[in-house]
Amino acid sequence: MDNSAFPMTWQRKDARAFVKVGADCIIGHHSHVLQGFELIYNKPVFYSLGNFCFAPFRAHGTLYEMDSKRHNKSIIVNIMLDEKLNYSFNLTPIEIKNLHVKIGSLDALKKIEYISSLISVSYTHLRAHETKA
Repeated sequence: MDNSAFPMTWQRKDARAFVKVGADCIIGHHSHVLQGFELIYNKPVFYSLGNFCFAPFRAHGTLYEMDSKRHNKSIIVNIMLDEKLNYSFNLTPIEIKNLHVKIGSLDALKKIEYISSLISVSYTHLRAHETKA
C-alpha cells in the first residue's frame, strides 16, 4: 500500500504462500517508502526497498513532491548465490536528495532494522496464534 511503513497482512500471507510453493526470494515494491524484511522458512522477503529515484510529478495540475523523510530513504539489496544455490545478502542504505543518490545513509539502515524487528515480533505472534488454531 502506498506510503505504508509496514506490509499489509495480505502481503505477508501471500509471501508465505509464495515461499511454500517454491519462491527463493521476494522483493516487493511500489509503497514509495522503505518497509521491513523478514525470513520466511529461511527465505528472504523484502516488502519494499523504498524509492531509488522518484522525480516530482504533475497530475491534474498539481505538482507532487516525494521529498519527505519517509520517501528519501531506500536500500539496495545485493543477493549472492554460491554454487550450491545457498544465498547470502547485504543491504546498502541510500538516501535520495534532489535526484542525487547518497550511498551509506545509516538512517535508512536503522529504519529497516527497526521496522523489520517489529515485523518479526508481529510474525512470531501470528505464528503462535496460527499454531493454536
